[in-house]
Amino acid sequence: MEYFGTPEEVARQVTNHVENILGEVGYEQAKRPSDKEMQERVAKLKALGIKDVGGRLADDLFNEAGVPTDLLGDELCGIKNRSEILDALEKTHRHTAWRLALAELRKD
Repeated sequence: MEYFGTPEEVARQVTNHVENILGEVGYEQAKRPSDKEMQERVAKLKALGIKDVGGRLADDLFNEAGVPTDLLGDELCGIKNRSEILDALEKTHRHTAWRLALAELRKD
């Protein structure tokens, strides 16, 4: 995906894209679990009375080690002003998973 605009605008575009990917995966898994483990996870969440199982799965994915880092890394690969975009992302994200992902991407 190509991104255009200031580092802040690109940071918003990247954020939206990553969040959309996580949401799509979570909701797809809620509808059609990919394996027995996911079937059990979905059943457990429903048994607990969670109404938005797809949203919960997306949140869980977001909090899994490495998932945000991988997605952000894919989106920022080859972008010339990557450091400026990482700066913009750091200004707008306080969530631990984002912070860890951004710190990891700074090492590259």
